[in-house]
Amino acid sequence: KSILILAIFFMGFSQVYSQKLKILPLGDSITRDTFSANPRPDSVLTGYRQPLWLLLKSENYPVDFIGSDSSGYGSVPAFDPDNAGFGGYSTQQLLNLVMTGIDANGHVITPGPYLNSYHPNVILLHIGTNDLDTSTAVLEKLLNYFDDFEDTTNSVIWIILAKIINEVPYNPITSIYNDNIGKMAEKRISNGDHIKIVDMEKDAGIVYRIDTVAPYVNGDLYDGIHPNNSGYAKMASLFYDTLSVLLNHIIPVELTNFSYVVSGDSVTLDWQTALELNNYGFVIERSSNNNIWENIGFVTGADNSYSIKQYQYTDIPLQPNIYSYRLRQIEYNGDSKYIAQLNVRINKTTSVLNPESGTPKEFILEQNYPNPFNPVTSIRFTIAKESRVNISIYNSLGERITTLIDKTLSPGIYDKIWNAAAYASGAYFYVMNISSMDGTSQMHLSKKMILLK
Repeated sequence: KSILILAIFFMGFSQVYSQKLKILPLGDSITRDTFSANPRPDSVLTGYRQPLWLLLKSENYPVDFIGSDSSGYGSVPAFDPDNAGFGGYSTQQLLNLVMTGIDANGHVITPGPYLNSYHPNVILLHIGTNDLDTSTAVLEKLLNYFDDFEDTTNSVIWIILAKIINEVPYNPITSIYNDNIGKMAEKRISNGDHIKIVDMEKDAGIVYRIDTVAPYVNGDLYDGIHPNNSGYAKMASLFYDTLSVLLNHIIPVELTNFSYVVSGDSVTLDWQTALELNNYGFVIERSSNNNIWENIGFVTGADNSYSIKQYQYTDIPLQPNIYSYRLRQIEYNGDSKYIAQLNVRINKTTSVLNPESGTPKEFILEQNYPNPFNPVTSIRFTIAKESRVNISIYNSLGERITTLIDKTLSPGIYDKIWNAAAYASGAYFYVMNISSMDGTSQMHLSKKMILLK
């Protein structure tokens, strides 16, 4: 029985890039392909890993399988060493391993947290029957740890989360657990996690009968829990099919933020990318009447990048007006496309600005616009001095559902977009907590808004 979480460091991959995709299998006895009923040497413990690796190699995708306590090295046809898992591990044991580098038997596998030694682009995570119930609490802790790892390493992890296969005889807890996985994943997606759900229980085509004799035409399980070679091949095929959508539909740039700061009569555009493939750079265009666009600047891209990159461009001088800005991303082969656009209101005579410096006089949280909205709205706020700023969204029960910003900001006027497509109609509250870096200002501001679908 298995969950496979495929944590992908990028949305697409191209055969022309020399950097290899690092894949880290991590999990239970299905990952390592070892169980007491059929003891075998490490050299043939390949599970779903070998057929998946061969499918990737057949399309010339450069990949390396990394990490683990058992290699599978020497299998025929050979594939990467260091590519097995930890047989029989519970979810809690896996969590302890990645946090400390110590396995379930107390052996030191890595000097410190496991991912520090085996820093992957892809994580294959299997969770099996060792602790299966209807709760996903420990699985969420593991996903939270991966989120923390992203933050500390300035990286991005994409996750393909597979609902687990069933067993022989049929276990109704599996379907309940799968439903809970779906609900948990959808909630995380709405909070900004990059997760794609795959139904391994139903979509892989597993024949839930035991067949121990090749060519396995009567069933896809070796025993009541573990797949035979046919079952493993079907698992690999489904994951590859899901991967190929990402691998063959390349998104050259994944933009995670596009915002601006107004200071006096100037506008500073800020944007952030989580992925760049073959990216030559960004053309900045401006319009003041929504009809005529002019090219006002260019910012060089990062070529190929698998970590978060920050960019900035300042447009000065400007006259009081409403301006539109958009980014056009250009690849090295000349292809280009528009990836973001926003509107900026400039008013040099606004009373919130100091006439000498052009910086704001006070902290302000404005009413969102539009309001009511469906599903996107803009929240504008003013920062008078360098401060730590947190803006979070709460539902009508007072539960925080997402955080829009949590960082140190310089003085200026900001706009933050909230896309509430994943939420139900109703009343919501946005709360801004401010703590100035000089210690003189502490503020708590909040306003109500209405989502009306």
